[in-house]
This record gives sequence, C-alpha cells and structure tokens, in this order.
Amino acid sequence: MRRNSLSNSCMILGASYALAIASLAHAQSCTPQWLNGGMPVLNGTAFSAVMWDRDGAGPLPPALVVGGSFTLAGSTVVSNLALWDGVAWFDVGGGVSGALHGATVVNALAVAPNGDLVVGGAFDDAGPTLTAANCIARYNGSTWSRMGQGVWRFVDTVQSLTIRDNGDIVALGGLFLNADNSLVGPLVKWNDSTAPLWRDLAASAPVMQSYRTVLAVPGGDVIAGGVAGAASGSSAVWRWSDSLNTWLPFGSGVNGQVLSLLLASNGDLVVAGSFSTAGGTPASSIARWNGSSFSALGSGITNPSQLSQLAVRALAQMPGGDIVAGGQFDTAGGNPGGRIARWDGATWTRLPQGAGDIVWSLLLTPQNELIIGGAYTFAGGSFSNKRIARYTDSPAPWAARHPSPQNLADGATVTLSANCAAGFSSVSYHWQRGGLDIASGPGGASSGGGNVSGASGALESPTVGSTVTLTITGAKASDSGLYRVVFTNACGSGASGDAAVAIAAPPCPADFDGDGTVDFFDYDAFVICFEGGPCPPGKSADFDNDGTSDFFDYDAFVVAFENPC
Repeated sequence: MRRNSLSNSCMILGASYALAIASLAHAQSCTPQWLNGGMPVLNGTAFSAVMWDRDGAGPLPPALVVGGSFTLAGSTVVSNLALWDGVAWFDVGGGVSGALHGATVVNALAVAPNGDLVVGGAFDDAGPTLTAANCIARYNGSTWSRMGQGVWRFVDTVQSLTIRDNGDIVALGGLFLNADNSLVGPLVKWNDSTAPLWRDLAASAPVMQSYRTVLAVPGGDVIAGGVAGAASGSSAVWRWSDSLNTWLPFGSGVNGQVLSLLLASNGDLVVAGSFSTAGGTPASSIARWNGSSFSALGSGITNPSQLSQLAVRALAQMPGGDIVAGGQFDTAGGNPGGRIARWDGATWTRLPQGAGDIVWSLLLTPQNELIIGGAYTFAGGSFSNKRIARYTDSPAPWAARHPSPQNLADGATVTLSANCAAGFSSVSYHWQRGGLDIASGPGGASSGGGNVSGASGALESPTVGSTVTLTITGAKASDSGLYRVVFTNACGSGASGDAAVAIAAPPCPADFDGDGTVDFFDYDAFVICFEGGPCPPGKSADFDNDGTSDFFDYDAFVVAFENPC
C-alpha cells in the first residue's frame, strides 16, 4: 500500500476533521423514520411505482418511476409519469395523456423482459407523437411504442400489470372490450418472442364480479384478485395454472374484495383488500396463504369511522420480513393504523404518525427504502411528504449518481463527480482509489502522483443531492485505478460505483522513431535527423529543447538511449 507522509499539521487537521464528523454522526438518529423533505412533492395522486433501468447496459443505475394523475413533480413539468434518481425529478418521455373517458391516469407500471418500461392505465397518447395507444404503451428510454392496438376499455382501464417467467406481459382490467381488435376478457397477455399481440390469458375468466390486481408467481402461475360475485363458488382471489389449464381457488376462497397481492420472502401469499373471511377463517381485510390454508394477521385491519370505505390497497415487505399495508383504514390490530401499518409477525404498529389520506402504492427499493404513493397531503407528521414519500428502517446514505470513467494523457486533470441521495442527516464523504482512502494534497492518490483536492468533506444536513467533486491536477500514470466515493453517517455507508481512471504514461524520449520500442532504429533515426536528414514526425535534433541543435543534444540523446524508460 503506497501512502504519502503527512506533516504534523496535516495530521492535526485530519484528526480535527475526524472528530467533527464523529460529532455529526453521533447526533444522527438511526431509528426507523420518514425521510422528510427528501423528495419534492407531487401535485396529484401517485397510484403506482416501479424501479427501472432507463439506459439498460449503460452506466446509469436503476431509478424510481412513479405513475398516477399529476402534472408537476417538484418543479418539473410532467404528464402523469415521473422519474426520481435520488436527487431530482425528471420527465419520462413526455408522459401519457388523452383519456377516452374521464381523467388520464397511470394505474400500473412494469418492466418488460427486454428492459422497456410498460405503462398501463387510462390514456390514449404517449409522448409527443404516439397516438391511439389505447391504455397501454411501452418506452425504451428514448421512444414510445404501441403494443399492438392496445386494450380498449369498456367500463374500466388497465388496472394492474405483471410479468411471467416465460416473458408474458399480463394486463388486467375491469372488463376489456377488445385487444388487437379481438374480443377478450379481463386478463390478457403479450409476449415479444412467441406472439407479439394481445390474447386472452385463459379461455375463461375466474368467477368474480370485477377484477383489480394480478401477480405472476415463480413457475408461471398467475394470481388474480378482485371483487367476489354473488354466485356460488365465487371468490375474490384465484390462481391460474398453465399446467392444469384451469383457474384454482384458494381453499374455500375469500369473500369481499382482494385489492392487493404480495408474495412474501418465504413463499407465502399475502392477500389484502376488504373482506371478513379467508378460506373459512375469520380475517379482517388481510390474510396469509401458506400453500394449504389461510391464517389471519392478528386481528387484522379495520376502519370503524367509515366502514364502507375500508380498503387495503397496497402491500410491501420490509428487509427484516415485516409486512407493510397501506390503504384507507383507521386501525390495525386494534391499534391506530393511520392508513399505513406494519405487521412484525405478532403485532400491528402504525408507521410513525401515519398518512393523512389514502395510500395507493408501496414499493421497496434496492436501497431498502419504502416508497409510499397516495392521495395524502402529509405523512409522518410532515407536509413535505405530499403524495409521495420515503420511509426507511435504517437511514444510511447511498450514492444516487456515480462517477464516470476517464482516459487521459499524462499531466491532464482528472475530475470525478458523484451525488449522495437527498434526505439524509450528518453525512460525510471520502473518495477512494482501489478501495483505500485518498487524501487532498500532492500525491494524495498515489506516490508521486498529481495534486488532489476534494478528497473528503461533510455534506449539508439533511442532504439535498449536492455534487461532490474529486480533482487531480497534473495526473500521472501512478494515479490510474478504480475510484469511488463512500458516503457515511452513524447508520452506515453507501458507496458509488467504481470509475476506471487511466492516465497514459508519458512517451519515452529515447523512442525517437515512435514505434513503442527503444532500439538501434531510434539511434539511427536520431543520427540522421541530427546530421540534417529527415526527422520522424514531431521530432527535431534539438533533443534538450534549448532552442539549438548541438552536441549537447547528441549527449542528451545518448544518455536517454542508454537509460531507456
């Protein structure tokens, strides 16, 4: 490991800086919390969310895409779709617009097997030029495309999307009139590889009054939830089996409505909505199927103040296994529910101070943040959380934007930039080369290397997505390597991706003919040039660069030749 010696004064400054950072970190609370103010508000309801890699194999990390009914994300003008990269909101290809009946809305989002963003809801147009999309379209990061002739709605829209193991994109709606000009039921499928057109998922639909949510599970089966009908044998949740070519009930079924489905990490299916029994077992609006029977989650979820409005509309699972339910309800397990609550296997607990109105969507991100979308104007006691918010069990910072690789000449300036995600407190940062901390100052990245600035520091608290920049002036080949920045607070650390920096070594002076090898051809080339003959391109007989060609140049070349690079 190569390290530069630090003067006593530098070490004192470093120690003072470390103490300051430690003091900031000590003040940081690492309890589960809302990241208040960490995401600018929406001016309308967020109904759906998904993580999407907008540039595929490119350098950008996956980002959050939110769909709903809104025209502003923070100060960014959008059209019912917006992308959040941890620092700022962005428009998504011009969004979607133009509903056949009523308001334009994005109800569902999914990522196709090829990486395209699939958008479903109530809209006609997508982006600035695509028309007649008919409630569903796809976006590859630069271009919108129709999916056949879309799915024409009769009394409803695309409500839910899911992706099967075989690549089928399954869309669920209340009652589709047709898809690709063919009469279809409420569940249709599209496959890019085998049949790029819309077809019925099955020859018949499950026995339900209407259809609200769909989930593909490993193995290819599809689970559909909705509103149970009055007919005998009707249930609010069914499972389609390709191998058996039929719809299968879950035990004796679920009464009422199933509006949300979740496959838990242990393989159990969690169903939620508004119901009183599941498989004959009393269960208040949420239940768990273990493969053979249903069980209640405590005393479940209720809404005494408006019983007719009770609805669990969204589910998610936290990293430790807790189930989070969101929707329209007052109580969970007999405790205040506040429209969002979590089940730890024994007890229901409201997320601190709850949400002020309906929660419509929940999504756990790769950074273990819970994204909460809805119609609320405040959550967690803060009006900075409006219709979209972030909640985490461990508020450790993470890198939202990453440094880019660089290939530079000897003596050039290296400039690397990155951004910590917004919303975190007491964050410091430190740049590393090859996994080891570097220091500001001459040779701070490598012995004999260039002059480093911006190697470490502290960010504003809470973070607002500011850029941290590392600069190496007069960079040398020894500065080459993999660089990253690590953001740290008392709750943990998050590192950016590595950026490969390559600094070319300076050309060897004795390689006079420039062929990459020092040999007698170089000696001959110099002698010819020195005696007034042709010189190699870019070379002259003034080897010592004093403005005169003389025997000092000859001596300088001989010394270089006898001591090659």
